[in-house]
Amino acid sequence: QLLSEAKKDIFRCAWAFISSEDIIVKQTAYLLAARLQEVFESPVAFLMSSWTGLLKPPHPENRALVRQALDILSGVLQKRMSDTGIPPWAQTTRRFLSEEVPGNSSANLIYQLIVRQPDLFYPYRSIFVSQMVNSLARLGLQNNASLESRLLSLEIISVIFNWEQRAAGGSDGRTKWATPHAFRETMVSYLVRLSISMPEVQARAIIVPKALKLLGELLGSSGWNDVSFKWDFFRKALDQVS
Repeated sequence: QLLSEAKKDIFRCAWAFISSEDIIVKQTAYLLAARLQEVFESPVAFLMSSWTGLLKPPHPENRALVRQALDILSGVLQKRMSDTGIPPWAQTTRRFLSEEVPGNSSANLIYQLIVRQPDLFYPYRSIFVSQMVNSLARLGLQNNASLESRLLSLEIISVIFNWEQRAAGGSDGRTKWATPHAFRETMVSYLVRLSISMPEVQARAIIVPKALKLLGELLGSSGWNDVSFKWDFFRKALDQVS
């Protein structure tokens, strides 16, 4: 009984600090709350509040604490995953992505989380893949796209492809869903467009080899043999590069 009361007091204390206006105090409190939930079973409402609070923008420069807390909570969520339906945490995460607007730091934070925790999102990939694919152009093809953002776009494609490979070789009930053919073609086209549209020499030296390697995996003998790619659309640009 004493341990139970002490645990409640610790959770209350952590939540009090989460309400702080000081962003560093708030983020540290979220990390503390995540650590507590890793050790002690907490109410679902508290877990959801922590998850939602960490994903909400804005996310200031010191994101290390947020990433660390999210990774810890990802482990907690995996232990509590159910085989029935899409859980609230996945629905909430998808909602944040659907609200993606230019400059929305929450979207990139979520994509980075998916890249780090693919096993957590794998059973619910059907509600995430469309947004992930539709975000590729924003992440990598805009003139002001950063090197980090372009690398993230490649990691997103790699995660989706690995999910597909896992589903093809699996036998559990979560393997039925497959990435639609149109999305596969979009990813292949994106990799070609990214490879031929890199203006910066330094970025091109980093991105292009990775993009071409990934393209080879997607179209290789163990990849997506059903993807019909229209090279004519890129022939002019490819001729100029060569």
